[in-house]
Amino acid sequence: MIACLTPLPPSPTGIAPNSDDLLTGIRQRREVEIFVDDLRSRDALPGWPIFSARDFAKHEAGAILYQLGNNKLHRFIYDWALARPGVVVLHDALLQHMFLGESWDAWEREFVFTYGERGREIAANLRDGATGSQEGFFRYPLVKRVAEASRAVIVTNRGAEARVRREAPGAKVRMIPLPFMRPRGEIFRDAARRTLGVRADAFLVGLFGYSRESKLLPEVMRMFRALQQRVPRAECVAVGEFSGLEMAGARQIGYVSESDFELWGAACDAIVNLRYPSAGESSSVSVRMMGLGAVVAVTENVENSDYPDDACLKIPHNEVEEALLLEYLLAIAARPELGRAIGANARAYINDAHDPDRIVDLYLEALEEGK
Repeated sequence: MIACLTPLPPSPTGIAPNSDDLLTGIRQRREVEIFVDDLRSRDALPGWPIFSARDFAKHEAGAILYQLGNNKLHRFIYDWALARPGVVVLHDALLQHMFLGESWDAWEREFVFTYGERGREIAANLRDGATGSQEGFFRYPLVKRVAEASRAVIVTNRGAEARVRREAPGAKVRMIPLPFMRPRGEIFRDAARRTLGVRADAFLVGLFGYSRESKLLPEVMRMFRALQQRVPRAECVAVGEFSGLEMAGARQIGYVSESDFELWGAACDAIVNLRYPSAGESSSVSVRMMGLGAVVAVTENVENSDYPDDACLKIPHNEVEEALLLEYLLAIAARPELGRAIGANARAYINDAHDPDRIVDLYLEALEEGK
């Protein structure tokens, strides 16, 4: 029996659909019981063995899997991972914002635990800063306590692996990519556009997921306005939660179903998914959209280094960021065959490297070793 503590849909965290995908594969091979903080998941996933996290104290499990992210929705998972060590998945190689969700004092205590008196000085220098964008709030992972307490740590990219090994040298760390759950059937661009009411000749740029300062949306929208001046048929669509941000010029769709999420991805000529500073995370948006054959622009960093250069648009975060992104999109608008080639390379890479059956094998191996 495997026990898994995790958020699941409709919990408002990107880890929820990731965990849904992974557990779909694991449940085909092993008996699993799932413990959540939000029991609406029972309605979202009828028939799944979903229980309240409060019941986990009474549970006898042969192996335990914790899906841990960097916000307060995951605090109950963190506490259980310390109390009953198992295999913890760090979707972000960073927990500063989870502690900040509790209090500044909780955050400072973790700095002192991790870095000693030097940590107290670091925390004092950062305290009351801009937590969503100031680089110091992304530079110090604060994963030492949970990584060293766990029987194994799973991360999703090489950048995250390096972060965890630096802060917790004694931890047993594995790198396992996010799984790509293939759609049931081929999704064609023209059919998707007809369904969604997108002009056939539009050059459609997509923004997907959850809004946050690190996604560089002001810079992206500035670039888009420059693109429109050169390509009047350019349109922008924002699919997900982008409230509170200046999105003039973008069609804001909000949350959509999983099937419509994929339709919008297939309808786009390019998807912009930049991120700086990084929390060491892998983007499920990038994996899903590249797997569908979309052209995705990502920030050039170690977290994205495994993506082949001909399978996405890698944009350095420096003084040429906006100009380079604009030139890439102008090139794809002028030469649609270039976008189709990049998308085909992306699809081939993701379907191989992020194959869900292989990833489930790796998880089961890690759970067996972590009993």
